[in-house]
This record gives sequence, C-alpha cells and structure tokens, in this order.
Amino acid sequence: MCRWTRICLPTSCRRSWRTRGSGCCWAPEAGADTPLYMVYTSGSTGRPKGVLKSHGAVISFIEAFSETFDLGPEEILGNQNPFFFDASAKDLYLMALIGATMEIIPSEKFIFPVRLMEYLNQKGVTYICWTPTALSIVTQMNTFKRILPETVRKVLFVGEVFPVKQLHKWLTTLPELRYVNLYGSSELAGICCWYEIPKGTLPEQLPMGKPLPNCRVWLHGEGGFIRKPDQLGEVWIESPALALCYYGDPEKTARVFCMEQLPDGRTARVLKSGDLARFDGEGNLVFSSRKDFQIKHMGRRIELGEIESVTDALPQVQRCCCLYNTGKNRIELFCQLAPDGELDGKGIQHLLRERLSEYMVPSVVHILPEMPFNANGKIDRTRLQAAMN
Repeated sequence: MCRWTRICLPTSCRRSWRTRGSGCCWAPEAGADTPLYMVYTSGSTGRPKGVLKSHGAVISFIEAFSETFDLGPEEILGNQNPFFFDASAKDLYLMALIGATMEIIPSEKFIFPVRLMEYLNQKGVTYICWTPTALSIVTQMNTFKRILPETVRKVLFVGEVFPVKQLHKWLTTLPELRYVNLYGSSELAGICCWYEIPKGTLPEQLPMGKPLPNCRVWLHGEGGFIRKPDQLGEVWIESPALALCYYGDPEKTARVFCMEQLPDGRTARVLKSGDLARFDGEGNLVFSSRKDFQIKHMGRRIELGEIESVTDALPQVQRCCCLYNTGKNRIELFCQLAPDGELDGKGIQHLLRERLSEYMVPSVVHILPEMPFNANGKIDRTRLQAAMN
C-alpha cells in the first residue's frame, strides 16, 4: 500500500478525500474509505461494471473471514481464480493478513485433474476456495479413483450453485474434510454468508447460510421486511465491507447502494443485491433466483432459478441454464448431459413434469455438447440468450 496514492474518481464516489483539480485527489496514508482496487463484474447478463473497493472494506472482510474459518500462517492456499476475477482478491489479502503461503495453480492443471491432484499433494495445499465448476471437473473425470488430495483439509466454494451429484462425490469420497458453501457479491469485498455442511449429510438444496460476523443480512419483500420461513424476498446486506460505488455510474450506484431504515430502527447504507432468497426453518438463507431471472409467464410469476435447481438435481444432467425467450414468449432450457446421460429434450421435459408445475416446464430443451462459459468460469447467459433469438 503506497504512502501516497493518486486516485481519480467521479463525484458520486468521493467522500472524505482531499481533492485537487478535476476529480483527482491525494490521500496521505490509506484511510478506511480510500479506494484500494476496482474489479469488473463478469458481464454474464449484460455490460460489465467497474466496482470500486476500499481499504476498510477489504480489511473488515478478511479479518472476519480468517477468524470464522480458523485460518492461520500454517495454511497453504491453492489459488484457482485468475487475478481478473474478484474471488482472487480474497486469496491475496488473506495470505497477506495471516502470513500463509499461496500456491498459484497453473490453469492447465485443470485440464488434467490427475495432474491437478498431484500438484496439490506436491505443494502440500491445505485449503482451497474454488468455483463449483472447478471442483466438478475433478469428479466428472473420476479422478478420485486414481488419486486423492492428501493434504487438503478445507474445501470452500463460491460463485455459483454446486451441482448436488458432483458435491455428493466429494462428500462421500472425502467425508473428513470441512466443506463450506459461500455466498457473496461483486459489490462486496468478499462474501457475506456461509454454510458449513454437517458431516454425513447433504441437503436437497444447499443454503447460503448465515452472515459473517461483520455483516447483517435482511430479506425485503413487497410488504416490508421478511422474518418468517419460506417467504421470498430480496437480499439486503449491511456491512463495512460494501464497495464504494460503480465507477462512473452514479445512477446505478444510487439504485443499488441505498440508505434505508432497518427493522431495528436504524438508518444504514445497504446493498440491494438483486438476489431472491428465503429463510429455512433453522434461520439459514436459501437462494432462489435473481430478480432479473424472475419472469411472468401465463399470468404466473416464475423463478427461472427454481427450474435450474430441479434440473441440476437430475442425475442425467451435468449442468443447465434456463432462460426466457421474450420474442416467442416461452421458457427455454439449455442442458449439458452427464457422461452417462442418455436423455433427449423430451425425456428431460418428462422428468421435469414429475417435479414441477406444468406451467414451469420449459417449452424447448436444447441439448448442448458443452455449456459456454465466460472468462470468470460462469455459464455465459449472454451467448445462450443470443442463440435463442
């Protein structure tokens, strides 16, 4: 962290900096609100946005994260995320805070999962926090029949829903490891919720869990704040780890980062995440879908994420993506089959009719040899949307 940092900011992002000239400021030392870095969102559903993070946000998150998961200098972190991906910052700053070792895993190792496991064993990696896509590569190639990760003790995953059948292979093969599902957003310095899978169990749907110590999470619906289980609402996050703004976009910043009155009577700055979730009977948050994935079809509100969740649970399907074709007014489902999956589109529709209401069953099912991914390893919904039109 430089002693003097020159920062150029739009007016909407300035707070307490000493400015000189047109939108530029000089910050002697680094304060909590001093910008530290900017990362662009993946742009999987639209135009990428620059999200500006501060020193204070990163420190708040990393301290809470390291304490929650008992991470110390003896850890050897196996970094999977490219450095243009937001999740990589977590590994970098965690290494700096706790004095751990970070091994930057060559990307080509993920093409050959046996070599990937050999690399982890050779380097003595104890902790991995990867995307479910990266973890699934290992089990899809039946890697554990040839070699096991001998030194890994903690397996954390973030960024997308982990296909249940692939997670089950990890849990049954290596039941002694600690498995944690993380939930976060690019508009945070890291994650805000976590759920540790109890040993010997696998919920039908993995919860997002409960907040880190530095976060408070609320659900807000049309009638106000939600406290009862199984009622759907938008996830609002209050935390010192919130980002400063969307760079150069004051209108979107004002829509997403808002001062709101909370149920305890306080007025605080919150992130309106756009994610829809509910509370389960144990007070855990359970992800449902994105607000922009909620559609109205045949007079009914439908969560496309719910269709994806049910489809992902089919053993014949490796991964899927559900979209709405507004031009033809129909739901379309894209599926990549598992190696032993032998279904066609009509077969998948038949199975979904046994699990979903008829109005939720996709009108068209596309079988793809491979699902397209964007640079951050997430399903590229923009490409699939273009393929429909």
